[in-house]
Amino acid sequence: MFPSASPILAVLIAAAPVAVAPEGRALGLADCLRLVVAQNPDVAADRLDVAMGRLDFESARHKYGLFLTAGPDLTRSIRPTGSSFLSGGVSQLQELDQTYKLALRQDLTTGGNLSLSFQNGVVDTNSKSVDINPAFTPTASLNFSQPLLRDFLSGSQAIEIARVGAQQADLRGRDKLIKSVADAETAYWQLVAARKEIEVRERSLVLVKDLVRIDKEKAKAGLLARLDVLQAEASLAVRESTLLASRRTLAKAEDKLRAMIDPALASPAWDDGITPSDAPTFRPRPVSFAASWQTAQERRGDLATSVLERTRTQTMLDQAGNHLWPRLDLQGGAGVTNLGNSLTGAVSDLPTLKNYDLRAGVALNWPLGHSSEQDEYHKSQLRAEQSGLNERSTRQRAYVEVRDAVRDVEIDTMRVAATKLARELADAKLDAEQAKLKAGLSTNFEVLKFQEDFEQASLEEVQATIEFLQAETRLEQVQGTLLENRGLVVVDAAPAAMTYPEPAK
Repeated sequence: MFPSASPILAVLIAAAPVAVAPEGRALGLADCLRLVVAQNPDVAADRLDVAMGRLDFESARHKYGLFLTAGPDLTRSIRPTGSSFLSGGVSQLQELDQTYKLALRQDLTTGGNLSLSFQNGVVDTNSKSVDINPAFTPTASLNFSQPLLRDFLSGSQAIEIARVGAQQADLRGRDKLIKSVADAETAYWQLVAARKEIEVRERSLVLVKDLVRIDKEKAKAGLLARLDVLQAEASLAVRESTLLASRRTLAKAEDKLRAMIDPALASPAWDDGITPSDAPTFRPRPVSFAASWQTAQERRGDLATSVLERTRTQTMLDQAGNHLWPRLDLQGGAGVTNLGNSLTGAVSDLPTLKNYDLRAGVALNWPLGHSSEQDEYHKSQLRAEQSGLNERSTRQRAYVEVRDAVRDVEIDTMRVAATKLARELADAKLDAEQAKLKAGLSTNFEVLKFQEDFEQASLEEVQATIEFLQAETRLEQVQGTLLENRGLVVVDAAPAAMTYPEPAK
């Protein structure tokens, strides 16, 4: 139902070298997204969060590996003795006690452990009463310990919690990457809109300048009142001021996109213009809330994360409930030993099992009175209840977001058609009014008014198209399909990789 997140999501760039942000040349949307994913520091930081989540999981698994213990233990003692029976007639007893140990221990995810050890003791003394000197005592033993109540399966629970945490980090990283891509695409289209606005205002400014020039010539010839010239000049001043504001908006849009692409702070790229090479194209497509919501339930990372969080808190609740039990450990072991005056002879007799020991027992540890584990269990109950409420809230929020996104696409589709018709009508009205002005049937005031109407209608058409593209981006974002639709495909592998479209040459 949800996107697979078993391996870590690693955002790696394809084998081709990453291009530097284009400086003073055209930048396509695919190149823009590639550069953002490759160079944006926020995206890089999100990759590290994903990597740390995977390392937490690996660390939890590695706690239950095989451990080797080895080392000597040497003791040299010289002490007086008051018994000639023990010392064999020497007044000062000297001993060299050597112990060499080699052991393997396997910690089990069931909460217990299993160990196999070999130990050899060597005692060399000056006592005359011992029969074997030096004495070799090799010992081989197998021991185990297993909790029967508290901490039973504690390792499996810890690994499961870490595994779910790694999946959540993976999904959160994917969601953050989707947001970064969506923000970059929105910034790209905002830059396109700013450039289109300047184009419209510059065309309008040229028309008004021509009108001012013509009016001044008519005024010199006595064919036009001075007031009409002042009206045209005032309109020209307003348009020049508006154009300057539009250029400021363009500069801000360029800086916003540059910051996402992340050129070096001292790079000349901060002073070079960015010319988007992709034009805003209106391609209407049918949308359905039912289909979009179904896709969102299958692809959205936050929905999957909330379900995983409920699983994680339930495992933590089970773990806390297990800690309410007393500790009852089953312990046992078996060993063989021997004694000889040479290591080879003593070890060779071990398989005969002449000297052995068997051990078995249980150990009970029961806390009396109120314990901190009871408090932790109640907290775990609250966390589990909270995760259920958070899941419900997340689904509700996602439901509303998909509804809004589908509605925006539907409405913006109609707005593009409506603004296109309005611009065409405004253009026709302006042409007609200019023809009337040439025939002396209209005034400058009326022409300027129609000129303003045409300029506003042109800007509204551009803005409606840009908002339609942004609405489509938003719909793909809330559906969780933006990466795949842009060619940024997550590959479930270890490590995972992503492929990107090649930049335009």
